[in-house]
Amino acid sequence: MELIERVREIGVEEATVTDDSVRTARFALTREVARSARPERTRRRQRAWAGAGIGGLVAGAAVTALVAGWVLAPAEAPSAAAAEVFEQAALSVRPVGPLLEAGQYLRTDVTTDYLVTNADNGVPRDPSADAGFVERVITVYYVPADRADDWLVDDRAPREIVEMIGSGAEDFLESVRAGGETRSGRIEALPAGIQGGAPLDRFRDQYDSLPRDPEELRAWAKEEGQGSEVKPLMDLVWLDLPPADLRAAAYRALALVPGFTVTDSRDGLITLERSEEIGAGETLVSTLVVDVASGQMRSYSSSIQRNTGPGIAPDGVPDMRMTFTSEVVDSAP
Repeated sequence: MELIERVREIGVEEATVTDDSVRTARFALTREVARSARPERTRRRQRAWAGAGIGGLVAGAAVTALVAGWVLAPAEAPSAAAAEVFEQAALSVRPVGPLLEAGQYLRTDVTTDYLVTNADNGVPRDPSADAGFVERVITVYYVPADRADDWLVDDRAPREIVEMIGSGAEDFLESVRAGGETRSGRIEALPAGIQGGAPLDRFRDQYDSLPRDPEELRAWAKEEGQGSEVKPLMDLVWLDLPPADLRAAAYRALALVPGFTVTDSRDGLITLERSEEIGAGETLVSTLVVDVASGQMRSYSSSIQRNTGPGIAPDGVPDMRMTFTSEVVDSAP
């Protein structure tokens, strides 16, 4: 049985590691990440061999998420096809079952690929960039059967460069590496999953009180996200730790959000894309991959497109891509 299926069974009635980038990436599911996390990452690139690492779950089977070209703002009405995908995912979220056995962990691997370029304005795809690379960061999370116990964050995997872009890529990479490494390179224990004073499962204290009606949950998400409801709703889905009925409601609330379209379907994995204007001449393109049979989100990627041109990044290379896999294990490192 896969991790996400079992994580649903872990005491749901209970309500990347001094690396700030891990936490930044965990909340990378909205335009806040595109507008603030990426510029911050660019400002830091000369100081440290860094780059926001995903705080979540990526590894294993790579799912393609193509993001390219200039796109328009989302339509005013939700896509019927996208709404059906979210509904099927909601129906697949299983009810709460037996707890994990004592000593077992829900292991979640998150693989994150980041596009890093020398654009001065912090937008990786800006035409001003003439060199860059794609780096890969893997973080592994272990959620214990008793969530009050220590959660483990394995940050030991070294960064990997998976693609060099532009004739000056080698020099640019060396300039970034010269600043040093910011990953902890160790396993950190987080009592009850608390990191930096906040839980990894962000809304755990509100699980019981949050509405299960999709319209009401969307209204809450709009207020929580200061007008952008996608981020809070994705936070209720991606880690799969909230109660099953709340995750199902979050999927149904996403079905009400305008702008999602279905762009691919293969082997039970459905790819949805959404674009929204986030500033003058800028559009944020987000891509989700959902496994409708299990109700799991398998991948997320985002890119900022600018109407000044395509930039140096090849087609098919997003600003950021996260891929998630999970399983139940009998021990943790």
